[in-house]
Amino acid sequence: MRILFLSPRQCIPAVTGGKLRDYYFLGALSREAEVDYVYFRDPELPAIETAQLPNSRRVVAVTKPDTYTTRQKILGLLGKWPLPVLNYTSASMASVVRELVTTSRYDLIHVSSIHMVRYCENVDVPIVYDWHNV
Repeated sequence: MRILFLSPRQCIPAVTGGKLRDYYFLGALSREAEVDYVYFRDPELPAIETAQLPNSRRVVAVTKPDTYTTRQKILGLLGKWPLPVLNYTSASMASVVRELVTTSRYDLIHVSSIHMVRYCENVDVPIVYDWHNV
């Protein structure tokens, strides 16, 4: 089985609830399947290397977009998507996900937060939406 694991956060260092959940969930999935981990990189931390997640097939860091911009706030109030989703909407992430989905055959996409929901639009792969606080 091949899984694409999308996360809005960098799981290392695993120092918060969401990061801990991603880190251990990713590890458990990676022991049973081939997992590609794609996440928004914390600009204050070094990117995660594949060696730090030894069972993962591929680790891809994407620069985290600016959040809570005036434009995002207005669109969050008046538009289709809520502000938490808009804060994590990035052309760079969309490009990475699109490339991976078209070049790799995934059996499942694991979305580790509602914030990442837009990257699964028009994708013909089963999707599991997860949120660490639910």
